[in-house]
Amino acid sequence: MKLRLTLTPVIIALVMLCAALAAELLRPAFVIDFGGDDRIDQLYFQVDQDGFYNPEKRPGADPNYRWIGKEAVLRPPWTLESIPLKATLLATAPRPDRTPDKVGTTLNVYSLNGTNTARIGAYALIGLFEGSKLTFQIPANLIPDFEKPRLRFEATETYQPGKGDTRQLSAILLNLTLEPDYAAFGWKDWLGLLLRPLLLAIISLSVWAIAGLFTRRNAVRLVLEVGAGTTLVSSLLFWWEGAEPFYAPWAALLPLAWLLIWLSGKFAAAAPGLPAPLVYAATLLAGMPLAQLLFGRMPWDLQNPNTLSFIGYSAALLLSLGVYLLARFRFETIFLWVFLGITAALYLYTHWYVFDQNLYRGADFRNYYRALLDTQEGQRALYIIDEMGAAPGRAIRSSPAFALFYEPLVWFFGRDIVSAIFWWRLANELLLLPTVLILMKIFNAFVPGKKMWAAVLFLTLGFGQFAETIAYGQQNNLILFGLALTALWVKQKRDTLAGLALSIPVWVKLLPAVSGVFFLIERRWKGLIGLVLGALLVNALTIPVVGWDNWWFYFTRAMWNVNAPELGITNQSFWGFMGRVVASEVRGDFTTAYPAGLAPVGYLVALCGFALTMLTVWRARGGSDISQQLILGALTVVALWTSPFSWMHYIVPGLVAFVALAAALSTTAESRSRLIIFGLVYAVLAYGGRNEFFFTEAVGLEKLGSSYRFFATFGLWALNLWSLWQPASATKPAPSVVSKAIALPLSADGRE
Repeated sequence: MKLRLTLTPVIIALVMLCAALAAELLRPAFVIDFGGDDRIDQLYFQVDQDGFYNPEKRPGADPNYRWIGKEAVLRPPWTLESIPLKATLLATAPRPDRTPDKVGTTLNVYSLNGTNTARIGAYALIGLFEGSKLTFQIPANLIPDFEKPRLRFEATETYQPGKGDTRQLSAILLNLTLEPDYAAFGWKDWLGLLLRPLLLAIISLSVWAIAGLFTRRNAVRLVLEVGAGTTLVSSLLFWWEGAEPFYAPWAALLPLAWLLIWLSGKFAAAAPGLPAPLVYAATLLAGMPLAQLLFGRMPWDLQNPNTLSFIGYSAALLLSLGVYLLARFRFETIFLWVFLGITAALYLYTHWYVFDQNLYRGADFRNYYRALLDTQEGQRALYIIDEMGAAPGRAIRSSPAFALFYEPLVWFFGRDIVSAIFWWRLANELLLLPTVLILMKIFNAFVPGKKMWAAVLFLTLGFGQFAETIAYGQQNNLILFGLALTALWVKQKRDTLAGLALSIPVWVKLLPAVSGVFFLIERRWKGLIGLVLGALLVNALTIPVVGWDNWWFYFTRAMWNVNAPELGITNQSFWGFMGRVVASEVRGDFTTAYPAGLAPVGYLVALCGFALTMLTVWRARGGSDISQQLILGALTVVALWTSPFSWMHYIVPGLVAFVALAAALSTTAESRSRLIIFGLVYAVLAYGGRNEFFFTEAVGLEKLGSSYRFFATFGLWALNLWSLWQPASATKPAPSVVSKAIALPLSADGRE
């Protein structure tokens, strides 16, 4: 029985391989439709950078084409070029100074693979409206390369449209059709035909394996495997152009993810003195640079923090694995100090990089600081309604309390913005020290026998969004400090002080106001009194800085002048995710109108999220100290994913939720599932900044993938509620965490 169950997923994978091979042979040719409404063609080049231009937008004009410049590069994925291909390019080269039947340019086509360049041919293009078909062969490339194979087009003649358009245009590309060139097949090429079906089979089998980490029900795992395989085979027939670039990365990433999760359990068992969440978070964080590499987004530059993260975390992972295999009795100490050392070194370098490169030029701080100076000199009002609509990325929208913390810099530096931002960044860096000490003071006592100080230190140093928020000059470190101080005084039952501390983040960003619900639900009325006193104090100090008129205008008008949510990738709330899924393409921050009609859905989901949070918090009221810390974490995180605007670096205050969860998962007999989810969401939210996997543009499946930080934030919130919902009787001694953490199913019935 066990043997049959063990073979079943392999048999299903083989069936999917055969189905994918049949789809390979029966499906129509692969077509890249340049300038199509869905903009899927942008998966194969970068607009402007690779010589392709955006489609024309003239009224009544057909946008399904793209102009190219003198040179253009197309980047088909390796899986497309694993066999010899026959390519048919439909293109035209119209010119205003000649008739359509005359040659507009000659297009030279090259195949580039690594350092090798092969000239395919030269083709004369005339300017007929329907285009001319250019047919050529592309040689096979079965060996994978981290740099995608490329097709380069070079034109002999260009022209400038004029009237302010400075582009040098050569030709219009309508579509490119790729189909197997069976006449050129050798035995290796017939093997290459199996490549894509093999990748799809690996993905479906990996889904079965990863599902085994969450459930022992083999039927559920098999259903998930069949569902994944069916979806993948269907993609070959119905959305091949949009799915092709992702087959190879996911076929490599999913087995790697399973291996890292499996290693996390083994490492946790070998380090009983460390909190299990720390071990899972460290091991899975080491996999993020590998994922960046697999998706072709790793910059090979030894001065780039991402490259150093890849080298550092890979070395830490390999060294830990070697010690685990060869000197397990020393594993706990070496694992801890290797990962802490690498993470500290990367933290120091990344933050030095922010100062050295003046990353983002402190854009947010610069806007607000300059506006405050102009306001105090009478040159402008602090809040301008028209500016909020016309330039939402630069408009002043925060509560006036921000000025209270900028005012000392105004006194010392005035118009010297460079010095002001330097000292603002330095102050925010130094503020992390008392924040870490406060978090250690809160949670060390919760987990006797475990090195919670190490968990707090690692979770802080590994959190890449600290560098992002300091680069932009945001106030998120200040908000985190206020939330940490609130959590400390809540634990010490000093409720009035806790309310006073919470008033700082509330009036700086407003989003943390949700955390005030804690005092209401727990009936800790002194906390509400402290919150009110803090509000009076903060605003009393703010009014002399910004003036009564600006203060009053904000709370009576500007605060309520809400723009449509932003669908740019920077916005990682549910609203941003929903807008990106519906939009035809994401072109950049503040450049695309939010899809109409989605607001009711957004409000409904936000309301449901708040309602579920309040229900869970109400159910958990009056609980233990760790339960109260989880409540504070849940209230912090729900505000982040339900808000219409939640920039990537807003997750910094969510560190209090991570630390609370790490303590909770270290003191109870938590399931392996919760430890895995904790490690995954931490790795996704902690790694890097805004450019590691996406920048500002997304099309096709990228629109879904670009919300990966929203999914992680949502997962953090769900895990927090899950931990609060469990009955108190489920709490057991800490050692059982380790034993459960390593029980990884190796056979299909979910047993080792």
